Amino acid sequence: MRHFPVIIAALLMTICGCVSEKDASEVVVLITPSSYTAYSGGNVNFDINTWTINDYLTRLEITSFDLENGYADLETRELAQKHYKGEFFYNVPEIASDSLSVKVIFEVWDNLGYSRRIEYPIKVYRTEKPDDELLEEAATSVTMYSPASGKPDGFCIRTVQPLVTSAAAEADIDICLYQEQESDVLPQEWRSKTGLKFARMSGINYSTITRGQLRALYASAEKLDMVSDISVGDVILIGRETVEDGQEPVAEPLGIILVTGVYDEEGSSEDRYMFNIKKI
Repeated sequence: MRHFPVIIAALLMTICGCVSEKDASEVVVLITPSSYTAYSGGNVNFDINTWTINDYLTRLEITSFDLENGYADLETRELAQKHYKGEFFYNVPEIASDSLSVKVIFEVWDNLGYSRRIEYPIKVYRTEKPDDELLEEAATSVTMYSPASGKPDGFCIRTVQPLVTSAAAEADIDICLYQEQESDVLPQEWRSKTGLKFARMSGINYSTITRGQLRALYASAEKLDMVSDISVGDVILIGRETVEDGQEPVAEPLGIILVTGVYDEEGSSEDRYMFNIKKI
């Protein structure tokens, strides 16, 4: 039964995009971007993981769409395997407006003509925002319940929405509660299925933190794959570390979390964490 959540995830991935008229459950596409924001002339790296339940995949097409440039053909890859993993480095276009939403579109076909289409929105800024700009709240009173509750036990940074991890694509599970087995006790660990790094720090004024302060703090912090023993008032930095060939890891902060509630009630249905989040 361990594979059951993966099957459900494949069926429910319309959260992230749209599907073709053919039965898209035949083809699965998981996409993980290195960032959900970018600047004109920059780059975003997409990790691609796709497979079919049929004989083999035949083609991957990557396109983009935005209101300034319309549709653009970015790349076509001919495939001949059942399971394909790869990367795509997206060169962010120069834009005339201050900001622009760009959809990067991935569509995969298999040998029987089944296909899956996934759209990933990237927010593009013409110029980088100043470091002394205060970060605004992206969401408040976000609630993550215990996995045993059957309620949302994970969180997606891109959509700023809680989600049920057993029914969501792992490509969207940026933060989730972790426990070895189902229990009435609230899990004590937060982890990530997208490579997110956590850094808990004291002495940070969440309400007045600026973009530049967050970057500096995250660069100097000890970054871990998980954070545990979480309490009300904890401030947790979140981000990623990207590695170019032969280069030192580059720390990329994504946001900052203030834990506002920890509730371990009788039973598991109302066990939960609550937090506020600011995003770069």
